[in-house]
Order: sequence, then structure tokens, then C-alpha cells
Amino acid sequence: MLFGFSAGFIIVLLTTVVWVGYTISENEMASSTSRYQQALLNQINKQLSLLMDGIEQQSLTAARNIASQYPNLGGTEYDRFQRMEKFEEYLAQLTYSSPAIESIEFYFSSEENVRSTKVSSVHFFGPSVLHRQSWAKQLELADSVWIASHKIATWRGDKEVVSFARKVYSNSGNYVGLLVFHAKTPVIEAIMKSGQELADASRVVLDGGGRKKIAVGDELSPAQISTILESIKGTNGFARAEYTGVNGREEYFVVWSQTLGSGWLLIEATPWSRITAGSVQLAKTLLAIGAAAIMLSVIFTLLFSKHFTRPVSDLLTAMNAFSVGKPPIHLPDDYRNEFGALFNGFRRLTERISELYESLKEEYRQKREAEISALQANINPHFLYNTLDQLNWMAVDAGQERISRILELVGRMLRLGLSNGERFITLKNEAEYLKCYLEIQRIRWGEGLTYEMDIPDAAGTLYVPKLTLQPFVENSIIHGFHGLQRGAIRVEAQADDGNLLIRITDDGNGITEDWRSSRRKDTGGYGIRNVEERLSVYFGNTSSVTIRSRDGGGTEVVILMPSVTEKPE
Repeated sequence: MLFGFSAGFIIVLLTTVVWVGYTISENEMASSTSRYQQALLNQINKQLSLLMDGIEQQSLTAARNIASQYPNLGGTEYDRFQRMEKFEEYLAQLTYSSPAIESIEFYFSSEENVRSTKVSSVHFFGPSVLHRQSWAKQLELADSVWIASHKIATWRGDKEVVSFARKVYSNSGNYVGLLVFHAKTPVIEAIMKSGQELADASRVVLDGGGRKKIAVGDELSPAQISTILESIKGTNGFARAEYTGVNGREEYFVVWSQTLGSGWLLIEATPWSRITAGSVQLAKTLLAIGAAAIMLSVIFTLLFSKHFTRPVSDLLTAMNAFSVGKPPIHLPDDYRNEFGALFNGFRRLTERISELYESLKEEYRQKREAEISALQANINPHFLYNTLDQLNWMAVDAGQERISRILELVGRMLRLGLSNGERFITLKNEAEYLKCYLEIQRIRWGEGLTYEMDIPDAAGTLYVPKLTLQPFVENSIIHGFHGLQRGAIRVEAQADDGNLLIRITDDGNGITEDWRSSRRKDTGGYGIRNVEERLSVYFGNTSSVTIRSRDGGGTEVVILMPSVTEKPE
């Protein structure tokens, strides 16, 4: 068991360490990579922006010069020839001044102005050639546009270029033609490849509509680009994008930087596996270390398991064999470590169990004796009932009706008061007990004592501690009506909101404010104190007894307790 627990614990610990280490290193590597790539993309973006802005400014300057210097191409043939020579020379100078420009094309608004050129970097075409270009539709709703990477024919063969086209208008607002600057794709690609360390990383430039303009590295499909764009938020940042295609599920680490003004977006997408390659290697290293640790733990456990398990086995044997009344199995007493403390604790425990067993035997014997005494005591109430019944009949035979009535009421009170040993009785029975007591007092007082009870049925079925009301009524008769010839008592109950409220009032002498501090045990205070203490024991702070003098004379007692709908155990 010790061996299995140790091996399992180390495996769980190793798995947790490897997973935490892999997760932390993966997040840290992604964070550090994002910072590096973000700074690099921002720098590339600046270079691309400078290149693009330069070409756009050159085209804008050229368009303005064309509009001002060449308002029309009319006149004699010689004049037209001279203007075209200057026009061609001007455009050629622009191509020579910028190493990024491959060539410049100008598409005239009419075919009659088209002519051949002397230099290979400048070309003139008519509108018919423009309409055959695949990118011509992009200019239908715009005056200028960047054209994605495409090939053009040159005297040195086909060349890959990225083009910027701008419509040219005369000063009077008439369309003159279309000026197209072809930028060398290798120059732009060289800028985009700056600092690219991973061969399978992809960098792509998208325009404001999400259309690819130029890309380097692994080619991204339109579907992959669309998926990556869904994870991009803001002008700069990094994210983790997932793409599911024909090759299955692919994950990319994406960093992006947006060119201000043009709205172009430079994106670098790197396979997530390349980003986390270091983390995977770390996880493998941790697994190797963990495997070595497991082997060492196996050897350690095998060597020391017997030393640790033998005392435990001895203790388990002693525990299983222990029985009260039998001599305990001997345990070694030469251990000075935790096992010695366990053995000593077990010895003390068995001794304590034996003592408790003897104590329980004695308690059981005393309990049986108490039960026998209780059974014998039950005979006494029955004897008393029979005796009172005999006295009652004797009083009837002797014509003593008042004595007979008193004996009858005392018998009823005795039966209600004993209640088979129950501590709680219904309020209805408690009121019946109180009526018997008041009837006995009326025999002595005559018409001078009157009482009234208002106990609704809903309150009468609730349970109250036995002999709760009688002490207060007795106190009213003995003390409240002392020295008086007449007295009236009213008892009423009310049950609502989970509480039972009982109010006892009389029209006697009233009560002094310091009655609690001045009362003596032999003046009726014991019965009231007994009721208060029992209510406190049964209900705690949810019960209360309030005694005060009434305005106009007399005393009012208010008893508050929770509503008890079932007899408590």
C-alpha cells in the first residue's frame, strides 16, 4: 500500500509539475514572441509606409505636372512630338530616381495620343489596352488604388510587381489618362522578410477590404486569411487563431500591425507548434526527470517499506484482536518514534475502553434499579386516585356536597397535573386544570370570585409546558385579592405568526415595581420563577414573561412563547 501510494503520488505530482511548467512556459514564450514580433512588424510597417507614401507622392506630383504642363496634346505633329519627348523624359527620370520602381505606364484617354517610347521603363497605352487589364475594374469607383502583386512583361522578361494607379485630370477637370507606377515586388518582399527567422511563418499585407496585396513565406489560403481576420481586433496586437481545413485542425500565432492612413494590415502567422516547440522540449525534459524520480522512489520504497509497514501491521493485529475482558496482545515498547507514540496511545485507549465498559455496566445496573423504582412509584398515583374517590363517596353519603365537589376537582387536577409524566400538555388541558383550581377557590370565595377564559380552538390545540398558568392565577388570588371581598380574573390566548401569547389579568391590588427584588421564596415567587426558568430552558430567548400593574388597578401577566403544534419528545 505504501509503495502504491508513493508511486501514485509522485506520478500525480510529476503530471501536475509538467502541465504547470508547460503552460507557464507556453504562455511566456507566446508573450515574449509577441513582443518581439510586434516590434519587428511595426518597424517593417514603417518601412513599407515610407515606400508606399513615396510612390504615392511621386505619382501625385507627376499627375499635377501632367495636368499643368500637358493640358492637351493638340497642335502640329512636331509640337506633339516635342511634348511627348518631354513627357517620356520626365517619367523616365522618376524611374531612375527610385530603385523601387520597375516601370511607369500611362494610359491615354484616347488612342490617337499613343506612341512608342525610347526607354524600356516607360510605356504608353490607349484605353483599349487598359480595359483588358484584370485590375481595371478596381478603378471604376476610385481615383487611385494599389494593385496586388502581379506580373508585367518587360524587355528582361516577366517581372513581379505591386502597382499604384492614379487617374489624371486636367486643370479644367477633364480626364487625361491613368498613371501606373509598378513597384518591384522583390524590394517589397525584402522589407517584409526583415528579421523573419522561421521558414514556415507567413507574412501578408491586406488592404482595407481584407484583400491580399503581397505575401512572403508559406502561402495562406483565402479561407485561412478569413479565419485569422476574425481573431484580429484593434490596430496592433496578437492572438491565437484556429483553422480547420482539408489538413485537419491548424493553430496559428498571429501578430498584426495596421498602417495608419491607408488602413493596410501587415499580418504574421506562425504555426502554434513552432511557437511552443521550446515548451514541448521542456515538458519532455521534465517527464524524463520525473521518470528517473519514479525509479528512485520505487527503489527507496522497496528498501524502507518493510521497516515502516511492520509496526503498522503489529498495531492492526492488536486492534483487530482487542476485546473487552481479554488480555491485550503485547506491542513492542522499544520504539522511540511516532510508532512508539501510536503504541502508547493504543494502550491508553484500550485501558480507557475497559474503564468505560465497567462504568457502563454500573450505569446500566443503576438504570434498571431506577426503572423498577419508577414502576413502583406509578402505583402511588393510582392509590391516591382510589383514595380520593372513596373520600368523595363518603362525603356524598354524609351530605357534604362542598367537600365532595372539592374532592372531585382535586382528583381531576391530580390526573391533569400528572398527565402520565408528560412535560407538555395542550393549552386546552392546561385551561381545564386552571378551571378546576378556580372552581375550588370559588367554593371558598362564593360569588365574590369571578373568572373568564377566552381560549380559541386554534390556540387550544397548541402544546405548552405543564403548570404554566396556575402559579400566576394563584398569585393573583393570594396576593392580588388580599384584603378584598371581590375579584375578577380573565385568561385569554392568541396564536399568530408562529407565536402563542397568553394574557392573564385581574382587578386586584396591583404589583409594585420592585416586586422581583423584594419578593421572598415563601410568598408565591417560587412558582413564577419556576415557570420563567422552564420557559427559558425550553425556548431560550424566544419566550418571555412580563408582569406589570394595570392602569386603574390590578395586574397584567403576558406570556409569550413559540407555537408548538406537536408534542415535543
